[in-house]
Amino acid sequence: MEQEQTFSQDGVFDFHWRFGCFEIATVREKYTNDRFRYDNDSAIRRAIPVELVKWDEGHHNCYVVAWWIRDDEGYELHFVGGRPFRDISPEEMAMIWPQLQAAQTMLDAYFDATKIL
Repeated sequence: MEQEQTFSQDGVFDFHWRFGCFEIATVREKYTNDRFRYDNDSAIRRAIPVELVKWDEGHHNCYVVAWWIRDDEGYELHFVGGRPFRDISPEEMAMIWPQLQAAQTMLDAYFDATKIL
């Protein structure tokens, strides 16, 4: 499993966990010069910072399976319609579940560290 996690000086996190044909990553809003450019002040980035995507076999195209939304109480995981049931096999779910738990744990810690008291 390939994992990359970086923290910038302003405390904003960017991470990419790839496992099989899935990836949990920070939301990519704009692309420039074949590289990701993150707009950390956007409403989308503040509310939906992380998503679970499924890639095709060639890792050329992907689609969102689930995303986390930040609200006043923390981060909540939301699935897109019936995609988890239609597009994820039981074997894949067994591989994905621990990764979702790890991402939730990291997001909970990030929320606690950044919430305004």
